[in-house]
Amino acid sequence: MGQCNWARVLGPIIAVIAVTLTGTLADFGAAAQTTAGQPAIGIAPIVLVEPTVETPIPIQIGPIDALPKNTFMRVKGLPAQTTFSDGHMVSAGTWALPLSSLADLKVTVPLSAAGRAELQLALLAIDGSILAEAKTTLAITAGNLGTASPTSKLPGRASLGPEPVLQQQPAPVLRATPPPAARVETPVVVPTSPAMKPEDRERAIKLLNRGEAEFTSGEVAGARLLYQRAADAGLPEAAMAMGMTFDPTELARRGVKGMQGDVAAARKWYTRAHELGAPGAAERISRLR
Repeated sequence: MGQCNWARVLGPIIAVIAVTLTGTLADFGAAAQTTAGQPAIGIAPIVLVEPTVETPIPIQIGPIDALPKNTFMRVKGLPAQTTFSDGHMVSAGTWALPLSSLADLKVTVPLSAAGRAELQLALLAIDGSILAEAKTTLAITAGNLGTASPTSKLPGRASLGPEPVLQQQPAPVLRATPPPAARVETPVVVPTSPAMKPEDRERAIKLLNRGEAEFTSGEVAGARLLYQRAADAGLPEAAMAMGMTFDPTELARRGVKGMQGDVAAARKWYTRAHELGAPGAAERISRLR
């Protein structure tokens, strides 16, 4: 009789413990599976590059199945005038790269670059949300540019006797000429971007990121609509990106098919970007000329 009472009392308690433990293990397994399936970026912590030399910088991402459609890579912190073998420049020091180019990606830094550059990599969805992040360092070397002294001897060179003495030539007679007229330099006026409210800038950046995803996937028309909305809000980078969608050089470099460039429209948007204070806009206007 006592045993029946104990079984009657402990039976429901054991059942509750079993159900709770089973649910906890199931939740832990689901969480582990979600963590394992999250997107990730793989890249070397340090990449050695030499100025003006195209250097491989392969980037691995995965799992591919976990990435939404039109996901792209954003790289920030690049030295000025750095270029990649694919993708397009969003603003000074920032590039958007298609995922299809990451395995064979190459980077070229300008001759003026030196030291180190800390790069920030991010996988962005079309809505601007960040799926994964990573960092790497570009270590810029000086290159093998050593030169030999004019009086140094080459290895294995036989002695050819004393160096010949060069006869000093008389100095030429210089006639006095009047100095050229002083050149008056026209000061360059650098525009400043009008202040944007933090919430307006945040919305404009999201539109810009969505436009980058559309442009990277080849949807130029959709990218223009998003870029224009962000540019109208006062975002300089969006006006610059809008000009790229009309720039014949940019369209040819990206391999856009079935669409011709419009120099007048590109100049219009680059001018707008310059007025908003976008770096590099004046250079692009000069190149169109």
